[in-house]
Amino acid sequence: MKSITKQQKGFTIVELLIVIVIIGILAAIVTVAYNGITTRAKRAQDIAAVDKIGNAIKLRSADKGSSMQNSGAGWDGNGWYAFTQKGYSGFGPISIQELLINSGYYKPDDKMPFDVDGVYIGLCTDPANPRRVVMVRATTAPEKTNAEQLANSGCNNSDILTMYDRFGFNIMKVY
Repeated sequence: MKSITKQQKGFTIVELLIVIVIIGILAAIVTVAYNGITTRAKRAQDIAAVDKIGNAIKLRSADKGSSMQNSGAGWDGNGWYAFTQKGYSGFGPISIQELLINSGYYKPDDKMPFDVDGVYIGLCTDPANPRRVVMVRATTAPEKTNAEQLANSGCNNSDILTMYDRFGFNIMKVY
């Protein structure tokens, strides 16, 4: 009589566990990489929105041949402080945002990555200087500290860092 042996084919439990562990490690690596990419993309979106405002201010100043001083917008009509404020005590009859929109330098975006009411325009040195500092409270933390963002900008207005810290701004660019 012939002996019948049943030969089983398949993976052992150890082999299956090794595959599961490898898949888990790969999933963890992909998750960490994805989170880093989305954070960098969000930060880039925040910076692009700040650039849109800053470049509008820069273009207006270049076209007019002067700073935003005496523009009638912002604090004391000199084109600085709160981006959307107008008509309050100390503010001109038109906001900086409205001035830029009405003059064709800025088009508001419905998908701003941060609250536009939280945008502030600071003076680089004094109202007559056309350079302005755009400050926002963005959803992503910057890669640099407040002082590092201002370093090498040529701006020597000490109030900028004070205002920056007091209002919790975390992105600042000089234009």
